[in-house]
Amino acid sequence: MINTAITEILYQLSDDVFEREVTSTDTLPAFSYKPVSDIPQTTLDLTEHRIARYQISTVARNSADAATLAKQLRQHLKYLKGNFSGVNITLIKEQQTIPDFSGDPNVHRHIIDFNFYYGE
Repeated sequence: MINTAITEILYQLSDDVFEREVTSTDTLPAFSYKPVSDIPQTTLDLTEHRIARYQISTVARNSADAATLAKQLRQHLKYLKGNFSGVNITLIKEQQTIPDFSGDPNVHRHIIDFNFYYGE
């Protein structure tokens, strides 16, 4: 269900959202995402919230557009919380930005890892 929530959140920024990979033949600019981990956190009150780590990429035809999308994404997620597709997201933390080594000269990416703290 967290995948559906991530998709819903990204659709607030763009109609072009892809799971896993965006290629140079897809409509750009766009967002893509892929799960890295999803770990339950046992708590004293047994609510067992989860922490899901997702890699979200902003993809564009030039580096300036990719950077602008990355800035919009960071600002959008900074204070976002609430119920998305039945998933209650309580906190989103940016972890790191990873360099793009795709090698495609027509595609520029900013790859950012985020932790989503949530319960279902």
